[in-house]
Amino acid sequence: MPGVRLVENDPTRAIQYDKISALQGYDLQAFPVQLVINRKEVAMHDVFISLFIIATITLIAPIIAHFVPRNLLPETVALVALGAVVGPQMLGWAHISEPLNLLKELGMGFLFLLAGYEVNSDELHSSRGRSAVLNWIVSFAVALFFVWALGWAVPLSTEGITYALVMTATALGTLLPILKERNLISGSIGKAVFIHGTIGEMFPIIMMALFLSSRSFGISTIIVLFFILIATVIAAIPVHVQRAGTKVIDAIHMGSHTTVQTTVRLVFAALSCLMALAVVLELDVVLGAFVAGLIMREALPEGRKELEIKLDGIAYGIFIPLFFIITGMSLNLRGVTAHPWLIIGFLGLLIVVRGLPIFFSHTLRTLLQGGLKGAFARMGESAQIALYSSTSLPIIVAATNVAVKNNIFDPEIASALILSGVLSVMVMPALCVLIPLLYTTVESDTVHTCDDGKDWMPWIAHTWDH
Repeated sequence: MPGVRLVENDPTRAIQYDKISALQGYDLQAFPVQLVINRKEVAMHDVFISLFIIATITLIAPIIAHFVPRNLLPETVALVALGAVVGPQMLGWAHISEPLNLLKELGMGFLFLLAGYEVNSDELHSSRGRSAVLNWIVSFAVALFFVWALGWAVPLSTEGITYALVMTATALGTLLPILKERNLISGSIGKAVFIHGTIGEMFPIIMMALFLSSRSFGISTIIVLFFILIATVIAAIPVHVQRAGTKVIDAIHMGSHTTVQTTVRLVFAALSCLMALAVVLELDVVLGAFVAGLIMREALPEGRKELEIKLDGIAYGIFIPLFFIITGMSLNLRGVTAHPWLIIGFLGLLIVVRGLPIFFSHTLRTLLQGGLKGAFARMGESAQIALYSSTSLPIIVAATNVAVKNNIFDPEIASALILSGVLSVMVMPALCVLIPLLYTTVESDTVHTCDDGKDWMPWIAHTWDH
């Protein structure tokens, strides 16, 4: 067609289909509106094909993970790996689009919503909570040291802080199903991982809001405080509704047992509201989602089993798997070949920076409380807590996405860090399975004693506490 300019970068890939192949390479603006409509139809066609492939992976991944002995392959790793395989950089069966990106954001939102909902405020104010906060601060300081020692960035620069916060994060939302599958959630290991995971998500989320913004630190602080103020007002609504009377509460509870599903809709409304507020204030959506979970916990301090079952079904059944699969599809695999040592080194740093302070702290604490009897077995338990707490992925995804958008990180660096996070989800829980095989729980009853024959370690612990 004479006088029509060739175009090579149509992002919808619509001109690649046979229906409009005769127009390939021409400026779509030179043709009637009907062609634009056709282009949208083809784009939606592509979205639904990608969605079908993703849905198939959500079904296949847990089956693959199930056949791996000793649960050594978490479902999360299978989801990310299969997402990378079908993604645009490998087989090219599924493609990233705005609708899929929205589903990814919702999946991340549900992940942090459930993590926030599991926060126990009483635990945060306990001695274990204070110890977890201290451990995180130590880890962050150690992370800044390594950022400086390795020459990655100026420690207190935005880039340096980004490296440090992804090194000190814990993937609590990702660990919850693993801990539940291994029946650890209510034991000493699960409780310790829980408190470290809570701090390892809460503090990095706050740091992201304060330091990864394109605004100055002062303005970011004001905006975060404004967000917290609005969230506090929203959190007070259930209390005032309860004080006003029981009719509204009764209506909500009655609706929860019908097709209306009022409680689920309330949760989704709160999640959408706070994620939207975070976007409007140019904060990361994970802050809104996590705060929505905290508000849920305040509204239901004792929990509500039926609601939790429904949310688990929606979140872990649909949205959270979509988040991990689309994350795999988004990986820049050139970062794997360009930065192989960064991937391996960062995985090791997760253990050193996040794991070692927790290991030493928990080992010392158990020795002071329980003495030397069974000390080797308790050290193994401390090692498991440290390794679980070193598992990191969602915060790495969220932080590197913001860093790439603000030109702090190169996309290849971001993909390398995300891949390290994926490996941590596979390696750390796998090591935790193997650790109990390395020690025996039966030890000699001979321990160091005081003159009166009593174990001297508990005496030190008692003196320390008083």
